[in-house]
Amino acid sequence: MKTKAKQSPALVTMSDAAEPWIAPEERNRMVAEAAYYRALERGFNGGDPMDDWLQAEQEIARRLPGVADV
Repeated sequence: MKTKAKQSPALVTMSDAAEPWIAPEERNRMVAEAAYYRALERGFNGGDPMDDWLQAEQEIARRLPGVADV
C-alpha cells in the first residue's frame, strides 16, 4: 500500500495556481528571521528595527519570486 507524502503546511500548492503559496505565518517568520540577522550583522547597535523589517521584506520577496506580499 502506498502512503501519501506529507506536505509541509507552510508550502502548499493552490489548485487554481501554478505557483507555490507561502502561508502568511511562514512568510512573517522568514521576514522576522531576515530582519534579526540584519541587526545581528551590526551587533544590534544603531539602525532602525522598522528599516530592518522593510529591507527584510524586500529580500524575501526577491528570494521567493511569484509570492505576493500579504
